Amino acid sequence: MSSVGRGFEEPRQGQDIRLVVDTIPGLVWSTRPDGSAEFFNQRWLEYTGLSPEQALDWGWKVAIHPDDLSRVLEVFHEALSLGRPFEVEGRFRRWDGEFRWFLFRGSPLLDGSGKVVQWFGTNTDLEDRKRTEDLAAGEKRLLEMVTSGHSMPGILEALCKFVESMTSGCYCSVVLVDPSGTRLEHGAAPSLPGSFITSIIGRPVNAESGPCAMAAYLNEQVIAADLTTETRWAEYEWCPMALAHGVQACWSTPIMSAAGEVLGAFAIYYAEPRTPTPQDRALIDQFTHIASISVERQRSQEALRSALTEIKILKDQLAKENIALREEIDKASMFEEIVGTSRALHSVLSRLAKVAPTDSTVLITGETGTGKELVARAIHKRSHRSARAFVGVNCASIPRDLIASELFGHEKGAFTGATQQRLGRFELAGGGTIFLDEIGDLPAETQIALLRVLQEHEFERVGGTKSIRTDVRVIAATNRDLQAAIAGGTFRSDLFYRLNVFPIDVPSLRERREDISVLVEYFIHRYARKAGKSIRGMNAKSLELLQSYAWPGNIRELQNVIERSVIVCDTETFSIDESWLSRQPPATEQGSRTELTQKLASQEKEMIEAALRESGGRVSGPSGAAAKLGIPGSTLDSKIRSLKINKNRFKTIDSSTDRV
Repeated sequence: MSSVGRGFEEPRQGQDIRLVVDTIPGLVWSTRPDGSAEFFNQRWLEYTGLSPEQALDWGWKVAIHPDDLSRVLEVFHEALSLGRPFEVEGRFRRWDGEFRWFLFRGSPLLDGSGKVVQWFGTNTDLEDRKRTEDLAAGEKRLLEMVTSGHSMPGILEALCKFVESMTSGCYCSVVLVDPSGTRLEHGAAPSLPGSFITSIIGRPVNAESGPCAMAAYLNEQVIAADLTTETRWAEYEWCPMALAHGVQACWSTPIMSAAGEVLGAFAIYYAEPRTPTPQDRALIDQFTHIASISVERQRSQEALRSALTEIKILKDQLAKENIALREEIDKASMFEEIVGTSRALHSVLSRLAKVAPTDSTVLITGETGTGKELVARAIHKRSHRSARAFVGVNCASIPRDLIASELFGHEKGAFTGATQQRLGRFELAGGGTIFLDEIGDLPAETQIALLRVLQEHEFERVGGTKSIRTDVRVIAATNRDLQAAIAGGTFRSDLFYRLNVFPIDVPSLRERREDISVLVEYFIHRYARKAGKSIRGMNAKSLELLQSYAWPGNIRELQNVIERSVIVCDTETFSIDESWLSRQPPATEQGSRTELTQKLASQEKEMIEAALRESGGRVSGPSGAAAKLGIPGSTLDSKIRSLKINKNRFKTIDSSTDRV
């Protein structure tokens, strides 16, 4: 076949072959044995936009992508030297300057002696196949990043870069909708100017804040194909901002979760007007889906981490409560229920029922063994804190130098032996109730710390500097006279008034004798069941002894006597050993002591009133009643209150202005 442009008339047969080759729907060429081109069909010339003169010999090389040329020539020259067919892939330039992937194939024409006389070849467009392969490979890499645990920002940035590489001249970004669903957050934008990203992030999710916000708001794709000519975009404030950054087209697509929740938007920007082709839309759908997988996975992980954090907090709280509960279980409770029907007990239960639903601080007073802790537990059980811990502390049983650590905890190294951090009882009781028994024995320095807890609801661990907030209801109890302790300087008056918000005085067993028979029956049943014994009745003399006894140890002493008697009881009739009660002051002696105490109090009251009368109601000062009696004024004030003396009735006109 003769070369193009040689200037002589081809034979008729050659012209027919030339027509056939030019009509073939493919790019066809031929070269001389040395590889210099001598013919290109019309379709080849039309595709490249080269003239025959430009393409002949080695001029065709200008149509090969510069990055692929050396590789294509290497394969071609190796085929020329070996005289064998070849094929190689490379990017081939179209007449408009766009490069597309092609497969170059060539085969030699041999003469009778096997010598190469000519080469024939074709160029086959692979762009669509190559694009499909690259898209599949890119999608695979991105999905592998998702499954292997790469961070969401890293995945979204890789996604944007890949789409930019597949679509020349574009820039990509991903914006996310914040957890409140009202604002845009940064996702990824590897190639866009920082000022442009800044102008987008933080904008409200609505139909006026730009294509990304609009796509997320409307839950549909927003195509701004030409911001320079499409007048419908000009009314939005973001349009001039986009044009100022060189953006003339923006395609934005919502990123959706599997449940249909809008997570953000994927956007592609162009510096010139452009409408998406079906191929572009398929690309957008494919990679928006990958973005949704990545974002939803991140959100799910964040939700999981949040849930795990909450579970850890609840677990820690439960562990604290379990510590407290184990400590409480180890203690022998005084009794399981409040037993009795006396009027004195009914009065206590009535006050208990009124204060329990509140968060008020309660001060329980009464003799030892009267059941103050049981009253405190009943208050907790009827409160809204009943599902949380009840933590008891006996302030009298803990050494003075350890009580602060016991109540408020300590940091590691706070003192010798503090080998690790320890939580205090206030932390263990978080959300629940703390019961401070024998509060009157609290050291002065610890009273100050407790006062801070009651006033400000915060404390510091021993050796720590961080203030810890606490939500704990405080119930205190004592068998001491706190007013006398205040007068004696061993208890703070401000702490007393903080504790004495709602006082409950638990009566002694002597004040509720009608409950003794009920309590005896209750304890017999309780301890007989524990001992595996069957006790069906009670010795009449034993009941008489129990009812006539003074019970200085109150219910705790009664409980111990009954338990001891059940242990030694060998019959079905309950009885007690009279000697167990004879060691205690009998009821008659106790009554005598009570009468003596009352008589002494009466005499003391008369003496104080006489002194007040003589001093005109004046307590302090050289001529005051305290000086006449030879006692401190503060002590006299305390006695006046305890004996319920109305000192004002002794005042004279001259002494009415004195401080008393």
